[in-house]
Amino acid sequence: MIDISYQNIFDIVRPSLPENWTRIVFFFAFMPDTCEIMYFVQLNSMEYVDCFHLDQDREELVSKLSRLYKEVQYGMKEITAEKIYSVITVVIDADGNMHADFDYTDITENFDSYYKSWMNQYIN
Repeated sequence: MIDISYQNIFDIVRPSLPENWTRIVFFFAFMPDTCEIMYFVQLNSMEYVDCFHLDQDREELVSKLSRLYKEVQYGMKEITAEKIYSVITVVIDADGNMHADFDYTDITENFDSYYKSWMNQYIN
C-alpha cells in the first residue's frame, strides 16, 4: 500500500485555496513516459474549479504540481512495478475528512475515455 501524507498534500495547496472551499479532489495519473496531475476545488456554491482557473500565478501552480508529484512519488517508493497504481485520487474536505482511491486500470491506450469517466465519478 502507498504511504500518502494527506497533510503534506493539503499543505502544498492550502495557501491558494479560496476562503469558501469545501472539498479538494486530486487526480494523479501515471503512465510509462508521463504523468497527469491536477486538482479541483469545490466551492460553497457546489461548483468545482480546476487548479488552472484558481487565482494563482502560473509559476506558483507549476511549482505546486511538481511538489504534489514528488509527494506521491515519495509515497510510492517501495512499491514494485507490478503493484503500481495507474491512478490515485485523493479527496480532502473542509471538515478534515481525507481518503484516497487507487486504480490499477491500464490507461495508456484510453486516457481520454478514462478521464471522462473519472470526471463523472468525482467532479460532475
